Amino acid sequence: MWNTVQLSFSADVNDDTLALDCNDIGLYAVELWVTDENGNQGYCKTFVDVQDNNNVNICPPGLVDSDISGKIHTPDNKGVEAVSVRLLSNEENINNTSETGAYAFNNKAKGMDYVVKPVKSDDFLNGVSTLDLVMMQRHILGISKLNTPWKLLAADVNQDGKISASDLVTLRKLILGTESALPNDKSWMFIWDGHSFADPANPWIAGLTETYNIEKLNGNMGIDFTGIKLGDIDGNVVANANVIPSTNRSQETLGIWFEDKVVAAGDKVVIPVYANETHLIQGMQWQLEANGLTITGINAINELGLGADDFVSEDGKIIKTSLAIQNGRVVGRDQLMFEIEVVAETGGNLSNMLSLDSRFAAEAYVGDVLTTLPIELVARNNKLVTAFETEQIKPNPWNEASVLTIQLPASGIVNLMVRDAAGRLVVSKSVSMTAGKQNIEFNREMIQHPGVYIYSVEFGGQIKQGKMIVLD
Repeated sequence: MWNTVQLSFSADVNDDTLALDCNDIGLYAVELWVTDENGNQGYCKTFVDVQDNNNVNICPPGLVDSDISGKIHTPDNKGVEAVSVRLLSNEENINNTSETGAYAFNNKAKGMDYVVKPVKSDDFLNGVSTLDLVMMQRHILGISKLNTPWKLLAADVNQDGKISASDLVTLRKLILGTESALPNDKSWMFIWDGHSFADPANPWIAGLTETYNIEKLNGNMGIDFTGIKLGDIDGNVVANANVIPSTNRSQETLGIWFEDKVVAAGDKVVIPVYANETHLIQGMQWQLEANGLTITGINAINELGLGADDFVSEDGKIIKTSLAIQNGRVVGRDQLMFEIEVVAETGGNLSNMLSLDSRFAAEAYVGDVLTTLPIELVARNNKLVTAFETEQIKPNPWNEASVLTIQLPASGIVNLMVRDAAGRLVVSKSVSMTAGKQNIEFNREMIQHPGVYIYSVEFGGQIKQGKMIVLD
């Protein structure tokens, strides 16, 4: 036998009628109540999907649906193209941004909840170079801190909420090509423009707004995001087809050289590579290509901070390096940097067998302001040194270190003295050196106070003098 029950929209059994109109378009929440003849009650919650369908168009425009749109842009307001913007609800919609970074989802039902989520997982090397590694390392060492939340977020390439040596390792692998993507398969991250950083120097501290939640859409909405290219600290990413790639490359070049010689097929040869001039080098990257040679090894020179992990060799035909030098290093003219071990496949001149590969930008980052210098590879014939000579000390003035290049016609003892402006002896030492070009380094351990100094270099009874300025 069935008991008699009453249905209503609230605890009031007389509330049994629900009138809906155009103002209720979308999902309308309701309660369904059941009351038996003894007054016992129960209810559940659900919703009514109110639609103006069947092409009748009873309701005025704007009452049924609304548009969700916005722009994805870089911190310097360049539009980010080809971002996959996902609109999540009871179904997923995807819209890719235009060249201006714009996206739009039109005619979305009101009353619904939505989540806007931008995603981009391609072109991982866009905007990334060893300069970014140098900037990250200087931040970690406290030499030059990254000064915006956007740069800090870009440096956290492994997405663990901090910047550490692990990020350096991860980005170097990407640059050298031993990894093709970053962790989590993300090349960009996106932060809602309304997000406020509790501490710009620690943007992770209070969480990040990487999506935007819409609760019950009730009108047109504009939702913009700032895109951060992971790994791109200096901000030279090409964000869209209209952006002209930027570069801060100097007209000056940094030369590296090796001695040209004739080799025969089967010869095993060690090729020393030297610096062509004096620079304070903070980092460098290049790719050497061998033609008619098989590369069998690299001998790194530890005093420059080079290690086996800084080189990658591909099939014995290509050497690639990405190097960030901790605290920088003054490399003197004709100073040995590394050695390449090769086996000649054919006979010929080494100058025709080694070249820089233009597919990978060959550049060095020098000085305290990280000037980018294109690297030039030079093959040259060395001339016999017949006289004792000194070159100009470089850099001069200096504040961290400087190098004086000298030429010795024979091996012997070189005597160095440095006096301050008052004539007081500051440095005095003797060094045994071999014939040829040699470098004498000055640093703040030797000369601790700023000022003007006179240096004297004596060899074989001949004395060469010069002046240098040490900055504070």
